[in-house]
Amino acid sequence: MEFSNYHFILLTPSKEPRSQRAIELERSSVRSHAARVTFRRARLQRQVLYSNQQLNHERGQLSLDGKPTHEAESRCRQQPQRHQTDEEPSRRPTVLPIPISTSMLDPFLLPATELTVPDRHLLHHYMTLVPDGVFGVASKELAHMIREVVIRDISTKPCTLAMILFSAESGDLSFQPTDWDRRQSILKRRGNIYALIRQFLAGVDETGAGLNAFTLSLATMAAAEKRLGNVGISKIHMRAVKKIIDMHGGLNKIREIDSARAIMLVNILIEVGTPDFQNQHSMAQALTWLQQKLRAFQAWNYWLRLCDISTAALPGDIEPLSTGAHRCHARHLQQWASFFETPALSDYITPPPGSLTTEEYRSYLATLFIINTAFWAFRDSSATSAVYLRDIATAAANNQRRESVLRCFGTNCATVTLLIMMTHHAANVQGPDQTTADVFAVEEIVDFVDLMMRASPWSRDFVLRALRSYLCETEFTGLTYMSNATLDALVNEIRVTANQEP
Repeated sequence: MEFSNYHFILLTPSKEPRSQRAIELERSSVRSHAARVTFRRARLQRQVLYSNQQLNHERGQLSLDGKPTHEAESRCRQQPQRHQTDEEPSRRPTVLPIPISTSMLDPFLLPATELTVPDRHLLHHYMTLVPDGVFGVASKELAHMIREVVIRDISTKPCTLAMILFSAESGDLSFQPTDWDRRQSILKRRGNIYALIRQFLAGVDETGAGLNAFTLSLATMAAAEKRLGNVGISKIHMRAVKKIIDMHGGLNKIREIDSARAIMLVNILIEVGTPDFQNQHSMAQALTWLQQKLRAFQAWNYWLRLCDISTAALPGDIEPLSTGAHRCHARHLQQWASFFETPALSDYITPPPGSLTTEEYRSYLATLFIINTAFWAFRDSSATSAVYLRDIATAAANNQRRESVLRCFGTNCATVTLLIMMTHHAANVQGPDQTTADVFAVEEIVDFVDLMMRASPWSRDFVLRALRSYLCETEFTGLTYMSNATLDALVNEIRVTANQEP
């Protein structure tokens, strides 16, 4: 036994009080001994390995008579002697001075091990939490439409990688030793990102090539600034996003630019708050569309729950439906009701009691509109509706089982990105056709939330109750009825608010 491998300390209390300096010296001695013993073993292993390599090399350079060759003798003379000394290791951690502005995830550029330790932890958290919390439901099938964009942008675009690290650390997640270090890290990341933005914009030509991918990164920065409380800077970023979208033909052309980035961009537009995409010319057309959409939802849901073909019990605003269409719709009701009667799904789409915040209004309006639009689009295909119901049930169960910080703005709902991906996945299972085209119109989600946020809180609550009743009530008498007069009042209210805006 080698007693030099052990370090003894005094545990019995002494009569005289010990100073803080003495305690620190003893702790330093213990740490030095532990490092000395550990490093000694590592040095011995390296010395043995080095000796074996030298021995094998010298054996390979022996002449036929067993004597070393001239080359071997010269290499031995030139080989310096290595003297190892027991020194206390430095207490300062080694940090590689690698700028995070260079993408480290592309193996063809630089190895990922050159990232600093905090950056590796942030990226590991992002890679493990985001697929389950945002792209959701073990997203092998759902996320295929955006996986290529996410991986490619993070791996090859320095600005995107820097924004992801900034967004992760600004969301109360940091691996810095103190809060002061965390704030300093956020400021450094932020300054680096804006330098990258200026560098990118300086190289953009008049055609605006390359702005499609940059739009999503800029919107991500707006969301991160809003979480930090910089609402003014967030609005500046969103105005820039609106200008880029207008350059490509407006919000209606967003899915034609890049469908994968459009899905993720809509989620940020709902979270941060959409800029004013509607002008006086398009406002009248948008309000007409809103009335027609709500009336279509209401009429179909009344007919879906009607047990007989008689129209006597229907409200006067509901137009009659053909017998064949009624029988086709009625096949969905039993399965539909069985899903939405479960507590997980009920909590998934039910707003909390009391007054809602602006973020909660946006979240529940977008969620209920997406689900109702999907069922309306899948009304002629029971198989497609079954796939969609299964995806929603799985997502709701995952939200109940996990405390994900990436839920939709703190609500029980999933993110808008996940909800849109579920509708696209269900539509693509059977193949997109004319009836399922509505689920791919992601710009309508932004239009609906933008218009409803101009209404009064009472009108928003009324529309939320109506949309939720379409999903949870099995009898048409339990549906929240919106008459023509109610819809006209809603439209006039939105129009007056829009006219008062600067």
